[in-house]
Amino acid sequence: MLVIKASDIDVSSLPEDKRDIKSRAFKDDVYDHLLKNYGVSGENIIVHIQNDIITIEWSPQEKDEYFDAEFQRAMRLLRDGKLEEARFILEDLAFRSPKDPNIVGIKIKENCMDYH
Repeated sequence: MLVIKASDIDVSSLPEDKRDIKSRAFKDDVYDHLLKNYGVSGENIIVHIQNDIITIEWSPQEKDEYFDAEFQRAMRLLRDGKLEEARFILEDLAFRSPKDPNIVGIKIKENCMDYH
């Protein structure tokens, strides 16, 4: 699950009818953006928008124990401040599984300020 403040998203490049974060058009555009830019499968994603909070939920299509172990190792390295080691692992995982929800979540978080 990924949670983003809607107010953190720069909507100035969106068509005017999609700028209102409370509108169905905005929600549809967020959904379309995820499908187009992050390779997320449509049947595996749910977008909720309530007040100023966007919640994105998705589930992987298959479970990969190696991926999970390496991802957890990268998270431990990040918590320990070993950013370069963690970045190396995450880049490798992104190359191997670019559609994995964890990788998609990281990409979304990195790019949420550059929405369109």
